[in-house]
Amino acid sequence: DNVQPDVITFNSLIQSYANREEPEKAAACLEAIAARSLEPNLITYNSIVGAYARAGDPDSVAKVLDKMSEVSLQPNHITWTAMITACGNACPQRPAAAERVLQEMINQGIKPNRVTLTALARAVGWRRRNALLKEMRLEDRHNSSNTLHLSLTTEVESIAEKK
Repeated sequence: DNVQPDVITFNSLIQSYANREEPEKAAACLEAIAARSLEPNLITYNSIVGAYARAGDPDSVAKVLDKMSEVSLQPNHITWTAMITACGNACPQRPAAAERVLQEMINQGIKPNRVTLTALARAVGWRRRNALLKEMRLEDRHNSSNTLHLSLTTEVESIAEKK
């Protein structure tokens, strides 16, 4: 039996390189995938984007996104969040780029989730993040649920004390 690697095998290898903070080796796997006439999937690209994001290399993230676009793969929450993370991890940080990424994410019809908003806060600061949410008329559902949880907890404790 001559077992050949498939995209899942390469995705595991890419993630291994990403975890070891070796984004260039992770990206090189794309060439190895192509050499075997395999098709990389969204997980493949997101893993490479994540590796560059951790390294604070938004320029390399942009190059990977161009490759995604060439094969007609659309970024998802994970991709957008990694792009924002790359802006926050860059030295120096790139807050204006993070804001542009957030705007483009929203323009593409994807609302930021809690993880995205946390990455945004790291990239632009909490005050600016909150101002952006207000400007864009976005709700931080995580904070709303915390407030709701707190008010319900207070209400329940008040009822329990009366008994």
